[in-house]
Amino acid sequence: MYSIAKSRLIDHLRKEKRLRNWQVSVDFLPERPAEQPFGPGGDRLQKALDGLPESQREAFTLLKIDGLSTEEAAERAGVSLSALKVRAHRAYKALRRAIASDLD
Repeated sequence: MYSIAKSRLIDHLRKEKRLRNWQVSVDFLPERPAEQPFGPGGDRLQKALDGLPESQREAFTLLKIDGLSTEEAAERAGVSLSALKVRAHRAYKALRRAIASDLD
């Protein structure tokens, strides 16, 4: 039991150290200009979003931009939870394809 606890503690400390190397503490978050809602290079994402069907765009926006949970997003969209997940998954695949084709 002692060796299991010791191993778990070591794993936890390693993870904390890894995260500390990537995290930066700031007093405030930088604001993005309104004309670039997705940051630098966001024009490709906006173009890809505009190419999505309305239902997929809505699912992506509710989940990723508005930050709603899947339950809240499904309720706001007026669809079942499963339908929202399908729409979101299809949106992710379409966005990956669109952005990858822009990079080629």
